[in-house]
Formats: sequence, C-alpha cells, structure tokens
Amino acid sequence: MEKKGKMSFLEAARGEPQQQRRSLGFKAQQKVPPWLSKSVVGKLSAGMDEDQLGEEIVKGGLNTIRVRELGDRLVLITPREGENMEVIINDNKEWFDDAFASIEPWSFLNGPNHKIVWVRCYGLPLSYWNRECFEKVLGVMATSASLVSIDKDTLSWEVLEYARLQVRILNLDSSKMAKCVWINNHCCSILMEEENMVHYSDSCKAHVFLDESSDSVSSSETYVEETELSVENGEEEVRCWGERRVDQQAKSEEGR
Repeated sequence: MEKKGKMSFLEAARGEPQQQRRSLGFKAQQKVPPWLSKSVVGKLSAGMDEDQLGEEIVKGGLNTIRVRELGDRLVLITPREGENMEVIINDNKEWFDDAFASIEPWSFLNGPNHKIVWVRCYGLPLSYWNRECFEKVLGVMATSASLVSIDKDTLSWEVLEYARLQVRILNLDSSKMAKCVWINNHCCSILMEEENMVHYSDSCKAHVFLDESSDSVSSSETYVEETELSVENGEEEVRCWGERRVDQQAKSEEGR
C-alpha cells in the first residue's frame, strides 16, 4: 500500500486521518444468552409475510418454536426450552423450505441492514400512478430505496390524496424525502414521509405484492429527472394542512 507520511494512500485521498476514524468507535461488553445462541435467522420466501407466517405456524402445529420479527423480511426463530432447532428443521423440512428462502444460525453479523416501511407519496399527478413510475420516483428520491408493494386503496383509486407505498430502504437513510422531480418535462414537487406506525398499525396490514397487483394501475413509459430545487415550502404546507384538518374535526365534534 502506498503511503504518504503516516497516512495510507486511501486516507490521504479521503482526507480522513486514521486516528479520526478510530475515535468514532468504542468497545462494549457483549452478552449472548443461551436461548439466542440456539436460535436461527430465517429470511421469508417470496410471497410470504409476517402475518401469513403466523397463520402457517398454527396450521403446521409448530408450537415448539417462537418467531420474532427482525425487520427486512428476517425473523428470529427460537426453540422452546429443551428443544433442538436443528432437529425441528429436519423433522419439518418441507414446511421450512416453503416458508423461508434461507435459514442460518444466529450471529451478530446477520441482522438486517435495511428497513421496510410504509410511506405516503404526495405531489405525484394521478396520470403517473403506475408501478413503473413509482419505482423511478423512488430511485430518484433515494438510491437505496426499492418498491416492495402498493397499498390496495392506491391500486383501486380509493384514496387520491397520496399514494401509499411500502418501500425497502437502508437503515441509515431517512424515510422522509422532498425533492423537485422532472417527469416527462413536467416539474413535480414530491414529498415522501414515513407513516407513524402507532396511528396506522391497523391499516398497514393491507398491502398487495407487485406480482399480484391489480391491472387498475397499469405501466406506462415515463422519464424521471431530478433537480436541485428545494420543496421545503411545499412540505410545510402539507404539514400545516394536516394540522388544520385535525383542528377542524375537533371543533366539529365539540359543536355536536
């Protein structure tokens, strides 16, 4: 490795001294309880979600395991006390092969590096509501984001105030994004923000996977281009509009 003084070539190019990088880390005590060391991490197969997995566990009579979500379609599978996970998998191999794309012993390295969240997309004209355009807009808003599914109310045109999308994005990336985007030479001020799962937990269960989606949202040729213009004012307007709407509803209930 080429050196420049006491820095490596890479450190000199980045202007990031080695000592500065080391100051960002720390040492911490690590404890692995016995139940965790006996657990495995399973990645859900295509078309399987957490709710469906719970139903399949009941149908399969697998009361010897406990399943907990890790995020990013990963679940932690823990055997009951006195049970062996390897034996359980071998005795129910067909079931595990159908439910999971892969199963690995737990380690601190095999956790999720992405998160899957529901977002509301404001500012996209209805004529661009199709799978292809949703994917292109996501690619412009955040390069790490990808479309997982589309809400049924968006597919059926029941809710037109915003498009409701389930997206997969890096843990470090923000789920709240605002940009001006050129689509077919038309400038659109797009705002995407993550839903508060506390308030929308019931409705978040309703979604449709892309390969099972309705033809009511069809594909079309679109061209998406990003600009550097700010849309913070538009974002503030959306927030204020929502607050006014809540205030109006409260006053209406008081009047009753």
